[in-house]
Amino acid sequence: MIEQQVKADFRNAERQINEYIKKFQDEFDNLLKKRETKEAEKEQILATLADQKVKLNEYIRELVAIKKSLDSWKPVQIVR
Repeated sequence: MIEQQVKADFRNAERQINEYIKKFQDEFDNLLKKRETKEAEKEQILATLADQKVKLNEYIRELVAIKKSLDSWKPVQIVR
């Protein structure tokens, strides 16, 4: 009878250990998945920012050209 109780206790302990291992493995897998998602988001954000930077530089060049054009229309002051 004691032998059966010891076997049952060991089976119970083994089951608990396996449950803890599974729980920690699941948590670890979840953390890895979140990290991969954030890495993917980071790459997407960086690509979007690079694209926006190119567009911004194009707008700046257009504004500089417009400013030069407007400056050429300014009346010339005659100094007497």
